Amino acid sequence: MLHLQGLLRRFGRPIGRGFLLGAAAVWSATTDSVAAQTNDVVFRSWHWEEQLGAARPTGMGDAFVAISDDASASIVNPAGLVRCGKFAEGTFSAVVSHEAPFGPDSLDGRSHGWPVVPVSANMRLGCRWAVGAYWSRPRAAQIVLGGSALPNGTRYEGSMGEATLKGPGLALGFRVNHRLTLGANVNFMRLGMTASYSEFAASGAETLRINVDDNSPIRLTATFGALFDVTRRLKAGAVYRLNTRWPLSRNAADPRVATTPREVLTFEVRAPDIFTGALAWDVRVGHRRQWLTLAGQADRTRYSQVASELTIRRGSFRPTDYQLTDAWEPHLGLEWSIPTSCWSGCGSLLQLRAGAQRQGSGTLAYQGVDANEAATFPGSSARWVWSAGASVARRIVFPVRLDAAVRFGDHVPTTLVIDLGVRYGVTFGDVGPR
Repeated sequence: MLHLQGLLRRFGRPIGRGFLLGAAAVWSATTDSVAAQTNDVVFRSWHWEEQLGAARPTGMGDAFVAISDDASASIVNPAGLVRCGKFAEGTFSAVVSHEAPFGPDSLDGRSHGWPVVPVSANMRLGCRWAVGAYWSRPRAAQIVLGGSALPNGTRYEGSMGEATLKGPGLALGFRVNHRLTLGANVNFMRLGMTASYSEFAASGAETLRINVDDNSPIRLTATFGALFDVTRRLKAGAVYRLNTRWPLSRNAADPRVATTPREVLTFEVRAPDIFTGALAWDVRVGHRRQWLTLAGQADRTRYSQVASELTIRRGSFRPTDYQLTDAWEPHLGLEWSIPTSCWSGCGSLLQLRAGAQRQGSGTLAYQGVDANEAATFPGSSARWVWSAGASVARRIVFPVRLDAAVRFGDHVPTTLVIDLGVRYGVTFGDVGPR
């Protein structure tokens, strides 16, 4: 162990700098420009929403950036890696979602195949460094178009059968001093999308058919985070998520003309960058060392990056006719921790939590003079999302924690998340405020 710490003191800083500079260089190399997101109808209810997947952040309304003291820190805020287990910790999550109406369409957060995501593990390397590895699925959606007719009688039928962003990631955390920790991660993400829709005239004739069935190449995203202990009970956190674009192929045809060649276009789906500032405060309550954790967080999501790069492939509209503005998205979370009298050695810990967050619109809204296009892209309003959860932790050979959370709200797919976490080397660090 002493030999490992000596190596870290000698080579840790160059490794850390190389990790960050290499991540930035590779990210820049994977952002070549092609046509941006299109105004195809299947994108009218598409909005970017980070789905972190872990049950504990979900149960607190995702107000977790200033906490980040378990294996989910690799994804949420890698600066928290150094504050996790002494040796190693791992979790896996099962996510189940249910369909919900969203504007003129219906939206689902499910994806086909195995519903377990994310899987994460991290390890402390001495007193200052920690590393993490994970596989995550930050975005999964299915959209079914509503078949209502527009003012001129035109209607659209079809769906985005699945849009899934997934891939592995690596994280690194570093303790600067007893109060400040820094971290970064790099994600190797691939976007897969299957979508098909048709346009029908008032007469019932099919006039346009659009298909997307493609998997993008791997593109890199990154997260840079910091945690600072203002006092022993008050923590501040900050995160910047540097996102990118994923290229996909789209083809269009007029079914009325059998000899018309299909128009093939490579376009990109953009994920907006996100800046987050957060606070978390531990408060002693009641007896038997119970405590409350109060968390607040504000995300600045740069939705305008999507609208500024819009490509018009349907109709003769202008990109500036579609609006999507940046949004402040607040999060609030509460966690009540109830340990048994001998928690630090052999007991158990019960935690109850609840949270709320306000999502911005996130969808394109047509602001031009065409009444049919205004009905096609009506946009959406901001919405509240609520969550609740609980966990039980106990030592069974190794410290084991079972977490569960449910997330629900208007125009939001109801989602259930279940986690199982194992920590090796020490008990879970939930000892509350001193």
